[in-house]
Formats: sequence, C-alpha cells, structure tokens
Amino acid sequence: MSILIIAALVGLQAQTNWTISFLQELMRDPSKIASQEEALKQIEDIKLSRDVKSIVPVAFEAVNSKSVQAQLYGGSALFSVAMRPDGPTALGGEAVSIMKLLTHSEPRLKITCVVLTQSAKLPASLYEQKFLQFLSNPEEPLQVKAGVVGALVRSTSAIEEKKKVIGAFLMSEMPLQTRIEAYNAVASYPADQAWHADLVAIGLRDRDEHIRQFAIGLLQRLGPNAVLRHSEEIKKLALSSTESTKVREVAERVLALKPQLRLEELLRVS
Repeated sequence: MSILIIAALVGLQAQTNWTISFLQELMRDPSKIASQEEALKQIEDIKLSRDVKSIVPVAFEAVNSKSVQAQLYGGSALFSVAMRPDGPTALGGEAVSIMKLLTHSEPRLKITCVVLTQSAKLPASLYEQKFLQFLSNPEEPLQVKAGVVGALVRSTSAIEEKKKVIGAFLMSEMPLQTRIEAYNAVASYPADQAWHADLVAIGLRDRDEHIRQFAIGLLQRLGPNAVLRHSEEIKKLALSSTESTKVREVAERVLALKPQLRLEELLRVS
C-alpha cells in the first residue's frame, strides 16, 4: 500500500474521530460552548466521512446526555448523517432511538425526529400514530407541528383519521405564520390526492384573508383536479362583494387558468 493511500486512510479516520471526540468533549464538559467554526467543521466532517455509521451511536448518546450543547450538536450530527446519500443505511436499525427524540424536551430535537423518520425511510406504521397524537396534544410545541403534518401527508394509510386530526389542527388557534407553514406542509407533496385538496380547502374558509388567498394558490399547486374539486368555493370567493380585492383577484386568476373551468360560466350569476 502506497504512502499516499495510507495517509488518505489515516486522514479519513481522523475526520471521523474528530466528530466523535467533539461530541464526547461536549458530554464531558457541560459548560463548554461550541464555536461556530466547530459547528461548521462537524457538518463538513460528517459530509466527507467514510465511516459515518460509527458516529451515529455517539450522536444518540449525546442527545440523551445532560449537556444542552451535546444534545443540540448530537441532533445536528444526526441531521447531517440523514442528509447523506447513505443516510438511510447508516440510520438503519435506529427506529426506537429516532422515535425517542419526539419525547425530548428540546423542540429542535423533536424536529430532528420528524426529519429522521423521513430521511431514514421508516415505515409509516412506526411513527404515524405517534405523530397523530403529537398533533392533537396542545402541550406540544407549535413550531414542530407543521413538520409533523408534512410527514403525515406523505403516506397513504389511515387517511380518514389523518383528515380528521390534521383538519382539527388547521382550524385551531395558532399564529398566522404557523398556519401558513401548516397549510404549505399539506401541499408540499403533490400527488393528486383528493384528501390533500380537502385539507387545503379548509383555508378557503379561514377568517384571515392571507390564508384564504394562500389556500387558493395551494390548490393550484396541487393541480387541476384540486381546483376543479373546490371550484364552487373558489367561485364564491371570486364573486363575494365583501371579500378583499387580493383574494378575489387570485380566485379569478386560478379559475381562468383552467380551460375546463370556463371563467364566464363559473362567474355567471345564477
């Protein structure tokens, strides 16, 4: 074996050891504050590592430690692993540890759980019911729930239950930006599914004009069938004398873009 090859292998091993040593140092010293340079180095290190699977158990150990810094950087390490092409393989067999993150006190690690279920391609049967319970629990952080919605709409099982739970969530009290993120999550995976369109259409009846306008655009994103399915509701918004100018304009434009929905007929006053 040439000196260059040996040097390359030693360098790759050193990279992997750096991330592991970094996380172990954070666990040993709860007072340590990681620098921005170290955070960036961890991302690059995991991206280039040839032995990324050895990082996974140490990262899970870190997220379960008492050090907040170790928890966060352990979660960041898992996220970086998940973003690799071989991420699903490296995270294989870690379903229990991944789902445990959903019960963590740190919202950012709950979000990591949601990301990992999708990146590791876990079967929906392992997370679906837990995500539905999470979405229904008012004690859980809102900033995680839009991601949960996105994960739930990607699978095609338990559709009626998901429509009920997600629909209730969309109609619950939450900040405008959170509602926007939740509706966007429903329409993030266009698959010409009628139940996706039905959930987005809840926004057509929202009290906030920004959500009504956004919902019309999302139906257009979902496709012609979604617009056709809810064309009567869109028509009512286009015709409403009490509706905002912006909403009426968007409604008219979406209807006009669909040849099968002749605007002059849809807007004809009965």
